[in-house]
Amino acid sequence: MILNKHQYHGGLLNQGNLLKEVFHHGIAKKNKMKGGLKKMRFSFKKIGSILASTAMLSSTIALAAAANFPAPFVTDAGADVAIVHGGANAAYTDLVAVTDISSYLSTELARKTATGTGGSGATPTITGEAAPLFSSGTKLYINDTLNTVKSVVTKGDLPTVLKDGSFSGNVDASYTQTIDIGSNPQIIFAGKQPTSDLDPQFLIQTSTSSANYIYNASLTFSKAVNLSHPDSEGQDITMFGQKFTIASATSETELVLLKTAEKVALSNEDPSAEVTISGKTYTIELVSASDTAATVKVTDSDGKSETKEVSENASKKINGVTIAVTNADETNLKLSASIIAGAEKVKISATQGSSVTIGEEDTVVDGTSTTITGGTTAATKIVVSVRAPNSDKDGVIIGSSLKDPVFGSFKLDFAGLSIKDDDATAREDIKVRYNGDDKMEVTFTNKDGKTATIPYAKNWTTPGQIELQRDSDGHNITVFEKQNLFKDDYVVVGNEESGRLIRISQISNSTTAGTSGDKVTLIDVFSGDTIEATITSDGVGTASIGGKVYDVKYNGTSSESSNWATLGYPDSSGTGAAVAFPTIQTKGGAKLAFYEPLNLTLSNWDGDIGVNALTSLKFPDGDGYTDVSVTTTSEAQGTNGIATIGGSVLNLSITTGSVTATVGVLTYNFTSEGGGVGLNSTVVYLKAPDGANIRTPAIIVFEEKDDNSLYQALVITIESGG
Repeated sequence: MILNKHQYHGGLLNQGNLLKEVFHHGIAKKNKMKGGLKKMRFSFKKIGSILASTAMLSSTIALAAAANFPAPFVTDAGADVAIVHGGANAAYTDLVAVTDISSYLSTELARKTATGTGGSGATPTITGEAAPLFSSGTKLYINDTLNTVKSVVTKGDLPTVLKDGSFSGNVDASYTQTIDIGSNPQIIFAGKQPTSDLDPQFLIQTSTSSANYIYNASLTFSKAVNLSHPDSEGQDITMFGQKFTIASATSETELVLLKTAEKVALSNEDPSAEVTISGKTYTIELVSASDTAATVKVTDSDGKSETKEVSENASKKINGVTIAVTNADETNLKLSASIIAGAEKVKISATQGSSVTIGEEDTVVDGTSTTITGGTTAATKIVVSVRAPNSDKDGVIIGSSLKDPVFGSFKLDFAGLSIKDDDATAREDIKVRYNGDDKMEVTFTNKDGKTATIPYAKNWTTPGQIELQRDSDGHNITVFEKQNLFKDDYVVVGNEESGRLIRISQISNSTTAGTSGDKVTLIDVFSGDTIEATITSDGVGTASIGGKVYDVKYNGTSSESSNWATLGYPDSSGTGAAVAFPTIQTKGGAKLAFYEPLNLTLSNWDGDIGVNALTSLKFPDGDGYTDVSVTTTSEAQGTNGIATIGGSVLNLSITTGSVTATVGVLTYNFTSEGGGVGLNSTVVYLKAPDGANIRTPAIIVFEEKDDNSLYQALVITIESGG
């Protein structure tokens, strides 16, 4: 993030590896189903990062100058300027001015034509005044708030826009200026923002709530100032790089400012003056005056003119220019008036929380609220708070910006990600999309460069739920150790580099004693390799998968389709430890896991005749496993008791009990079912960022380690629709 005064060239900050999600939304289709014509669809829901992603952003918050100076005299391409003066006969002050201008433009030219390198660790090349909201050592990541690294921007960051100033009114006071970044704006990947018809994209999410401001622009006086005092009215003040004049209409309830104003003193002896407002030239002429008002004529460069009477201490828009009269006088010998010609009138209310208004029509600036500490009669601090103006503008997407709506001198600018989201060489695609109208599938490339498309979720109209299954025949994708596996089921084994997705190809168990004719065949889904289990005794064997040896058990005699096998993982030890949600490493270094809620019988988790109680659950955390300890007070099958999970006590006899366990950046919820799905049972849920249990199949993506040594996680969920 960068606060930027002018334009810049966005170099890339390459930190970590962010996965680019490609999302395809399900479209409702008509299918002929038993019972009549029905509709069914899958809606894809992006939960978002559980915490932050490892993709560091080189986006910018930018302060853009109200005028283009020093352009067009100097640009990124070079200089196109000659400064003309009177030569040897020039006044000394003219020569000093030439020197000052030359020095300034030379400095700006050097700044604008400076180069920087993109790529890994590089800071974007910035032209003009800019303040990054990240540092070389601490980056901004997806799901971070804007003030994560830097919460306040000062004159040290933006010496021009936030320059200290002085004000001479009823008192002489100095002032300082800051931009305080809010804690609510967040860098996210989301759909339907800023408008409801948009596909998912990266953006800075903002809020329409005044409590969740984007930033506060704050000006603090060194002493209390009476802004409504006659000595203060007509005085200039530069706020956030924008020059204003205190208008005579300032009262005890509101501060009235004239933006880019010029002051002229007119009389019948010198009745007109030429002014430049917003780059346009106008002639201001005093037509007549009284002790309470002045009649003023404004003529533009095209010769168009308009005349109006303006009361003292009031203002009107004449020929497109706001004209304020601070003093009008009529004597026997002279007519005179003090006039302020300004481009626009700005009102800042002394009533806390009120919106800023602009123009003679007092148009409300949506998304603003104000505070004047001490009121206008004893002001010590002026704060203009900015939030999203409405729900259709509650986000700043890549390549766009939010210009400050009051001062117009800086902007919130989202330049992009450290690695461009369309950079195919630096990113990898994990594609999640619908398969028909009742299934979802994921496509990714594993660490060996093999790509596979895996249907992973099936929406069943009966019993009306979504299952972690690969097809319409009910073949499961198993994500927990030692579960019964049937022919054509999928199972994830290993973890990270050793992670594999395996299909059960064959389970043969002869009816005669011994191992003759027994066979367990496995297929690697990505590589297509065939793995034959080594049968060591009746119903028992081993299988070498990805360089690791797995225990194999099998049984069943009625038919091959009803035979089953289990795999014991080498990463667990003893009879009480079990692996849940193992991961498969992708080509880009991420680790992908399939998820569904797990129904566990703690007193006999693997179904063995020996009645093995669960003592430890091993959850992947992006860098190996995190062990969550499990103990039960009653391990005998047929009795519900008390379990201690990760140090927290869970009553297994009630249906309302739950405890949580933290695994890296993820949180799992262990919920008691009161014996409803098995004795001494609990259901293990992954929790969403909002605290709710994720009850449908999902995909977990662990990213590579970030600068804070965390392995951040992305969770993609689905929901049924129709």
